Parts: sequence; C-alpha cells; structure tokens
Amino acid sequence: MAYSSAYITGLLLALMVSFNGMLSNYTSTYFSSFIFNAIGLILFAILLLRPSKLSSGHMKPRLFWLLLPGALSALTIVMSNITVAQLGITIMVGISLLGQVLTSLVIDGLGLLGKPKTKITLKQIIGICIIFVGVYLLL
Repeated sequence: MAYSSAYITGLLLALMVSFNGMLSNYTSTYFSSFIFNAIGLILFAILLLRPSKLSSGHMKPRLFWLLLPGALSALTIVMSNITVAQLGITIMVGISLLGQVLTSLVIDGLGLLGKPKTKITLKQIIGICIIFVGVYLLL
C-alpha cells in the first residue's frame, strides 16, 4: 500500500502542476499558487467540518477545474506525510519522482490536459528506465 501511495503521490503532483500551469496562464504564477493552496485549505476544512454537506453536483465544470489543483495539492501533502512515515523520505521521493516522470510523459506524449502532443524519445524512455532501476536499488 505504501508503494502505491508513493506512486500516486507522484502522479497527483504531476497532475497538480499541470492544472496549476493552466491556471497561471489566466492569472500569474504567484496568484495561481495562492489560489490552489487556498482552495486546498478550504476544501479540506469543509471535509473536516461538514463532510455530509459536500455535493459535487453543485459545481460547474469550469469551477471544478479551477478547484482541482488545490484539492490535488492537499491530497499530495497528506499522502506524502503518510508515506514518509512508512517508507522514509528517500524511498518516498524516489517512487514519487517515478510517478511524476511517467505521468508527465503520458500527458506530454498523448497531449492531455490541453498540452501540445510531443513525441516520446528513446532518450526519455532510457531516462525513465534509469530512474526505475535507481528506485529499485533504493528498496
């Protein structure tokens, strides 16, 4: 479970960075960072204080996309804290890095989340293999 959690943490971070990048295109880097951290704080405060009152049906699709980076940020922090306690920082960061790189490669290679489609190179695949071997050696 801890290994899956570390990988998902990396996956969520890659998604969060992508969504935050979209938001920064409409605002600024600092303001978008403020927004996604503030939204994460607000969403988790609501979850902690009033879990029965949340309903995703009330959100408009555009608002949902603006709120998502904050939720991913908060979830990433929680999962990191849980995983570090079980695996230690080095293994958690190594597995998270693998998750980030693989997810980012898929987003770029398939042109997901409004990003331009880019060709996956042999050099990138070799790099991912090296990261995988490095993480394996850390275990």
